[in-house]
Amino acid sequence: MSHLTPDQVQDLIDHMSDEDIDFLSDLLLNTVIDAVACVEFDSAQLKQTIVRYLNQVRYDLSTIVRPKDEALWAEFGGDELEPLLDADAEAETEAEAEAKAESSTTNAAENATATAAEALEPQQVQLQLDLLSTVSAGSRAGEGKIVASLLVTLQAPFSQLTEQSVRALNILWLPDISPEI
Repeated sequence: MSHLTPDQVQDLIDHMSDEDIDFLSDLLLNTVIDAVACVEFDSAQLKQTIVRYLNQVRYDLSTIVRPKDEALWAEFGGDELEPLLDADAEAETEAEAEAKAESSTTNAAENATATAAEALEPQQVQLQLDLLSTVSAGSRAGEGKIVASLLVTLQAPFSQLTEQSVRALNILWLPDISPEI
């Protein structure tokens, strides 16, 4: 997928514009809200807790954008799910590459140079978006929890992000959601 190290991914994040961070924040929140609406929960209390995190005024929501936490996703089977969820994106990428090759009118030397340049630049990168819910009032003000994580695969270029930039979304509900907050 991406040959960037976590430090290189962090550098890419650090250089993202405010508009791109806003796009990722909206993408995370909309995905979480859509998922809550269609997912079956083990108990009504769990769903109510998640909805409360999202809807009540006393919770401030914020987004943390960071490199993928490999251990976290492996622990919850994310690595097993990714090939299934990314299969369509990979097939689409291959189809686009084939179409480019067929429509290309440049000579073989130019194609070789372009291919070498593409190999040096990442075509896709994975970012982890965490939804942080922080208590904004009362005796527990300032306490917060990550209530959901989203693994998003973005296609280059990594600026001026749009819906077309998103290749795959994998959502992970974290297990430490507790009704007492």
